[in-house]
Amino acid sequence: MITASFGAVQYERGQPGYTDLLLYGMGAVVAFTAMEGLATRGFRVPLTGGSDQVITLGTALAFVSVALAITTALAVAAALRGGVAWFGGSLAASLVFLLIESPGARLGRVGAGTPRRDDRAGLSHRGPAPGRRSQI
Repeated sequence: MITASFGAVQYERGQPGYTDLLLYGMGAVVAFTAMEGLATRGFRVPLTGGSDQVITLGTALAFVSVALAITTALAVAAALRGGVAWFGGSLAASLVFLLIESPGARLGRVGAGTPRRDDRAGLSHRGPAPGRRSQI
């Protein structure tokens, strides 16, 4: 997604300079760091992995989030100028991708019947997580 979004910004803005490349990279880092910070409640709660079914469903539906992210990068690059276009294109594309992909992953988790874990105890309806003792 981020590589294709780079191509969209480059298509609109032309060949980037070194500063533009740094700004583009920083836009993606800021977006992913901010979303991970929100998802982990300020980096205090670990993220949990999904089951194979959830990952497969998320991958199958990713084309929507990828297409919208690339389109967003192109639109932002068309609206902005200079380094701001590179930073904004990357930031916006990453945010769009994450905001669309995240609900899809949650929907896949529910659709696949994957239990939600209690983050403190590491428990699910199937029992304690591997390597953890039950605290009940």
